Parts: sequence; structure tokens; C-alpha cells
Amino acid sequence: MKLLAVMIGVVILVGCGGRQQVIYNQPELPSEGYWDMVWVEPSIVLSDSLFTLIRADRLDSIYVKVDSDPFAALPTSVVFGVGESVCFVAVDLVDASGRIVLPIVARELIAGHYKLTINRSRVSSETYPSGLYYLQARYCGKSIKSRLHL
Repeated sequence: MKLLAVMIGVVILVGCGGRQQVIYNQPELPSEGYWDMVWVEPSIVLSDSLFTLIRADRLDSIYVKVDSDPFAALPTSVVFGVGESVCFVAVDLVDASGRIVLPIVARELIAGHYKLTINRSRVSSETYPSGLYYLQARYCGKSIKSRLHL
């Protein structure tokens, strides 16, 4: 029994081997970056000067290298998925206290993956003071928020 405990302790402390072998179609990744979603064959569902709502049946991922300022290009969007055949969806701009500041979309959507992106330059600073806001999507009995700095 003691021998088994010693062997497990050695494996935990030393590890099971050396460096992981790199396979050509799965190369090592640089340490600075992140995985992001890629929309496979997206289509625009709704669009105007304030927002764009896209839909795709399938998502994939891609590794993105981080630039010197990783937060400069953060998207102003909320992502959600409708799993039912048809579902009522409401997306709103809400303030930090949860009060609806601007209703954006309220309609039935068919099953699929959705992403609503706000055009930040079209949100007036006179109407909406600078600060923390959220894009809130309510769909199929669920709710999700995405942080948005104006």
C-alpha cells in the first residue's frame, strides 16, 4: 500500500513524461492569444445604423494572437443560441442597475446561433452618459448579459 502511495506521489510530482510532442496539424500555440468563435456561413437577419443581428447554423473556433492592447478591439456584442424551432427574443441595452435604457430587438427567431453587435459610434453620448452598460438578451426563458462600456 505504501509503495502504491509513493508511486502515485512520484507521478504527481515528476509528471508522466517530457514535453508534449507537436503534431503537424495541431501546432503549439503562442502563449499570448485566445480562442474566438467563427460563424460558419452567417446570414444577416436584421441590420440598421445602430446594430447588426447575424445568424448561423454552425460555429467553429480560431486562435487569435493578442496585439499590444488586447482590449482595444473587444466587440460590443451579445451571443445567444435558440434551440427551439421558434422562440421570442428581446435584446435591450440596460444600465448597471438593470433598467432598460434602449430596446433593440423584440421578435420571434428560428433555431440557430445569433450574435447582435452594437455600433458603438451610433450610441449618442448626450443621450447615454459614459459608463457601464450591458446588452441583455432574453430568449426561450433564458437571459444573458454582455458588458458594454460607452
